[in-house]
Amino acid sequence: MRFDDYDDYVEESGKNLDSINQHAPRYLDNGEVYTLKYSDSVFKLYGYQKYSTLAYRDTLSNTFSFVLHKLTEAEMKENDDYWTKTFKDDEENRKKLKGTIIDDLTLTDISGVTHTMQSLQGKIIIIDFWFIKCYACVQEMPELNKLKQQFGTENVAYFGVTFDKKDKVKKFLEHTKFNFTIVPDGKKLTERFGIKFYPTTLILDQERQVVYTGDSGALNDRKKEIKKIVRKLSKNRKSMVIAGPFPDNN
Repeated sequence: MRFDDYDDYVEESGKNLDSINQHAPRYLDNGEVYTLKYSDSVFKLYGYQKYSTLAYRDTLSNTFSFVLHKLTEAEMKENDDYWTKTFKDDEENRKKLKGTIIDDLTLTDISGVTHTMQSLQGKIIIIDFWFIKCYACVQEMPELNKLKQQFGTENVAYFGVTFDKKDKVKKFLEHTKFNFTIVPDGKKLTERFGIKFYPTTLILDQERQVVYTGDSGALNDRKKEIKKIVRKLSKNRKSMVIAGPFPDNN
């Protein structure tokens, strides 16, 4: 079923379709009705390389329909080219970020408190980029909570930046525990740092230098890498404190 052939239907992006996602009728390309359970199984089996979900709005009745579209060879090639370029751009961006000094950074948390480089002076800064519908982001939150518990807040600041709106984030946090300082409405921050994949975590040392960016799509070792970096930076700080001043014995 190609809704493109009907003047009354227009294709819609998925950003505002959350509320009707469970209730809208669903069709295959040939017009047969399918269930959400069926599409979940298709995407689990093939991923998003062979299928996509298209949303259409009837401009007369203002109702929505979904079509489970099997991609053509040309569409699959276009997708492959897009993701190849996106991964390449992300990799280059991470390399560019690593080693840079962040002199100016303002983070306004969900309570309206503003955090700046001046207020965070001398601390290790962890910035985790996530969003509500990112499954991998949500799955690792308990481990990130443990990370904060392990290293404490005296020498480390923990921020969770999301482009999601404040009201949605508040509702999400009612049933999901994320103990980082949450920064909603963070679209400008994600754009500033060129974030393309989620979760992505940046770590700044006590001198404001970006020392960790992670790798594109590498999730398995992220938590170990983050702990290793924070542990090393924490030890370096302790060594600096112990190193002096020394009393004059003469």
